[in-house]
Amino acid sequence: MTPLTQQLEAILFVTGDPMSEAEATRLLKCSGPELADAIAELREHLADTGVALVTTDGQLQLTTASNVATIISSLHVDADSELSTTAAETLALVAYRGPVTRSEVDAIRGVDSSRALRQLALRGLVERTRVGSHYTYQATVGFLRQMGLTHLSELPEYKTLSSPEALQELLDT
Repeated sequence: MTPLTQQLEAILFVTGDPMSEAEATRLLKCSGPELADAIAELREHLADTGVALVTTDGQLQLTTASNVATIISSLHVDADSELSTTAAETLALVAYRGPVTRSEVDAIRGVDSSRALRQLALRGLVERTRVGSHYTYQATVGFLRQMGLTHLSELPEYKTLSSPEALQELLDT
């Protein structure tokens, strides 16, 4: 690995939290293309390990690889940490359709989802972002980490369920 890739791995390991690509380039004193090369090299280096590099919306984070996520999740089993059916439905909608507004989630579910969205945000599974006069919700890197994924596109049937047109076609059949 190049020294830049080693440094990237080290800062992501030490921080533990998501880091923006802009912050990484500033800390590493490198250009965007150099960072992109280091990200690709680090991802390749981690391919056969128990650690994965998650990149979402310009954020980077080291997390547990999906092939070992089950064993790691067994370390944190807590009955109180399970999501309610309402929260799980809401989280699925946000993951597949995000960024999405609360009113869009409410329209799909047919009920008020504000409490579930608030609980999911408190757990760090979704984040709320102000867009103009309203808020949108989207899945977080924490959600990906908990699911053992590196990108939302790894969700089952993501291509179909994330596309309104494909989903409507599926519902019409």
